[in-house]
Amino acid sequence: MAVGTFVRRILAPMVVLGLALAHAQTITKVSGDGQIVIQSILSSNPMVVLVRGASGNPLANAQVTWAVTSGPGGIVAGTTTTNSNGQATNTFVAAVPNPGQAYVASTVTATYSGASVQFGEISVGETGNTPNVQSFPTPLPSGANLTGPAGAQGSQAIIVQVLVTQSLGAGQQAGVPNVAITAIMDNPNDASTVACAGGTVYTNAAGAATCTPVYGGKIGSGSFTLSAGGLQNFDYRYQVVAGPPAVITALYGNNATGVPGQEFTLTAQVTDIGGNLLSGIPMTWSVVEPGTVTLSTTTGTTDNTGRVSTTATLGNASGPVQVQLATADGKVTFLFNLTVNVVVAGMNLVSGNNQSVLVSTEFPQPLVVQVNNASNAPVAGVPVTFALSSGSATLSGATVNTGSNGQASITVTAGATAGPVVIIASTTAGNNTYTETFNLTVTPPGPVCDTNLADNDTFFNGASYAPNFNSPGGIALIYCQGLANSIQGVVTSNDFGFGPLPYQVQGVTVQFGDSPVSAPIYYLANENGKQWIAVQVPFEITSGSPPGASVPVVVTVNGEPNVNPLTAQILSGAPGFLETVYSDGKSRAILLHADGSLVDVDTPADMAQPGETVTAFVTGMIAPVDSSGNPVIHTNEFAPPGGDVIITTPVVIGVGHVGITTPPTAKYAHDLIGVWEVSFVVPNVESAGDKALDIGVPDPTTKNLILNKRGSIIPIN
Repeated sequence: MAVGTFVRRILAPMVVLGLALAHAQTITKVSGDGQIVIQSILSSNPMVVLVRGASGNPLANAQVTWAVTSGPGGIVAGTTTTNSNGQATNTFVAAVPNPGQAYVASTVTATYSGASVQFGEISVGETGNTPNVQSFPTPLPSGANLTGPAGAQGSQAIIVQVLVTQSLGAGQQAGVPNVAITAIMDNPNDASTVACAGGTVYTNAAGAATCTPVYGGKIGSGSFTLSAGGLQNFDYRYQVVAGPPAVITALYGNNATGVPGQEFTLTAQVTDIGGNLLSGIPMTWSVVEPGTVTLSTTTGTTDNTGRVSTTATLGNASGPVQVQLATADGKVTFLFNLTVNVVVAGMNLVSGNNQSVLVSTEFPQPLVVQVNNASNAPVAGVPVTFALSSGSATLSGATVNTGSNGQASITVTAGATAGPVVIIASTTAGNNTYTETFNLTVTPPGPVCDTNLADNDTFFNGASYAPNFNSPGGIALIYCQGLANSIQGVVTSNDFGFGPLPYQVQGVTVQFGDSPVSAPIYYLANENGKQWIAVQVPFEITSGSPPGASVPVVVTVNGEPNVNPLTAQILSGAPGFLETVYSDGKSRAILLHADGSLVDVDTPADMAQPGETVTAFVTGMIAPVDSSGNPVIHTNEFAPPGGDVIITTPVVIGVGHVGITTPPTAKYAHDLIGVWEVSFVVPNVESAGDKALDIGVPDPTTKNLILNKRGSIIPIN
């Protein structure tokens, strides 16, 4: 862009602004409009205008141009200059009406800087020194009863008719329009006042105008002159009485500051618009935010000095609180402002931390903090600031005051960029600032899984939780972000292990390699910032993948696959004991006595007894195969009714790190998916107590023993 063009673009609006300011001066009429002037003489009242500059202030030394722009008559000067008050004056010179005319109307125009105003002036002829136009008020001063409340209109109005009173041709009386009717106080210093509603009123085409008195000021009486165009004046008396409530003034208690439980007397005075004290006025008190202040009374009546009071006891809400005083009809109100000083001693994170959602999705839980005082009680009314420290997100608010429970909360919507989000809540009390940090995660449309198996944080054995230790038909846990953003806790397809299991839960599916079926799903979880899914690894993947191979895994959420390619190492076998928490709070293998009761540690009799046969529940065993090498049990299948699927290859059980001498038996558990029942004889031990429990299966290809990565515990009496 050329420099000249650029400069012109900047200067153009400045020039326009300058022109606008140059023409922002105004000219308005002050007085002298609508006069009736006897022919050939000067008007008794001057025509006055006010000129204001661009700033709105009166403009001195401004040249105002005057001209008679319609009708006859003249003016004393064609140009006058404003004084220090911005006012300029001129005088109208009445014309002589033509024969047959009782009066003639003229227009005088005053102009300054392109702005102008018009005055309507009336020249009236005389017959025998009597003006041919007369004014007739109703009621006459002698019959008027002009009384009204301060700040309101009276019930009686004055109607003025200005009429032609001499028959000069047509023989008909006619009304004179545009005559100014003005109420002028006889004593400007009177405490009580009166004026026509709307100020100056003008006669209509019929020559009639109505002056409705508006009363003001103090209670009392006085007199005023009603002027009809300056030609005729009528002197009236009036009475001002107390008006309706208009102003509430705080006398005591406003802007008080105290601590919770402190009392303050709130006192106000009620007056009408003229400042007259009003007694006997019903009033109501109310707390703007309930619970922040307690009032001794909520109703009252003003006394003979116009006063009304209540006692306010400050609550536990910190900061500004308000009490409203209102007339019973609610038309006039006043707010008392009070401040409660509460010592804030700390702030705690309540909920909302460690959440994960997809991009552009609202986090399901609000972020909640609680502010407490030195007694660890919640503090209401404390402003808490929530700020986005890093990441992509939108907060529902920046500053939130704590509620009656001392808690402040906001909602958060994830932005369009995946990654960690850090939000800091803070509040300041004196020289101390208290903060809490929320750590959230925004995930891409598909789940995000760690593809580096060496990190040991994606695939786990579903029984022993050993990382990267999974086999066909076994239970596997897969940890990824973005799996379960829409839930909190655990969503189970049915009771653990009972099936058949669904292949999709909450829009999540898992596919291993080229298996013809998806992985059946036990449950989906989102807890403590972690998200995972428990599935059965399909038996069928053995047909296309050698033992120990890396198998592609696709985790899909609502049709969106995992962001980065993912593989899992699938072994021939990956045995692991299913465990439960015993009565002493310690996790051990799930074991059944021969009678079907659970092994426990409550009494020695509950423990496993040497020489008895107990049954453990194991996942990751190597299923028997048919003559074609295919597993005789299939994915998401139960053992056949009335029959057992038995493992004929050796199974090794170790107790106390020593192999037992009696070979165990292993069969596929009835009514369970991916679980085997392994029964073995408890060996004799040197001392009672917890003993290590291990299991191993031989690899059918290498003949090497595959031992559990993480063993379990058996309590032996």
